[in-house]
Amino acid sequence: MKKERVVLVDADSLVFYSSKDTIEESIENLKSRINNILTETEATKCIMFLTGGRDGFRYKLYPQYKENRRQKKYGTPLKYLKTLKAFMVEEYNSCLIPALEADDLVAYYRDALKDENTETIICSPDKDVLHQLAGKHWDYRVKILDKDTPDEKVELGRWVETTQEMGDRFLALQLLM
Repeated sequence: MKKERVVLVDADSLVFYSSKDTIEESIENLKSRINNILTETEATKCIMFLTGGRDGFRYKLYPQYKENRRQKKYGTPLKYLKTLKAFMVEEYNSCLIPALEADDLVAYYRDALKDENTETIICSPDKDVLHQLAGKHWDYRVKILDKDTPDEKVELGRWVETTQEMGDRFLALQLLM
């Protein structure tokens, strides 16, 4: 029996990096990224997760959590984030649970889907997800210089395999800092 290949997507990052100057450009960019993920991972199923607001435990512990991301730090028009998240829920049935973050949901579902008939692939450029969660990862944010337009970078993906030992070590280092 062939394994079901399920890709678990941290769609917060996907939405953030898809935001462009207009909502139309943003939606087209988002669709293109999703199609790329599905093609590159050869997924038979895709589950996308979004953070369900700012009432989670991290915000209760530290109210300034992720405040630096409200700025136009990355040169990205952040005004479309809410619209793009609504689009993700409507068009792609993305999972959004109040008080839970997308990366936590990815970790939960990775564990919940573990069986001999399912292969899970974690899709997120988030270094915490990449280094802490054991398993096969598809990082869609790897960039290389385009040989035809040297001033621009082309996004490609890369496969990464993280072991439980690597994830534990990364978490321990973060806790020590």
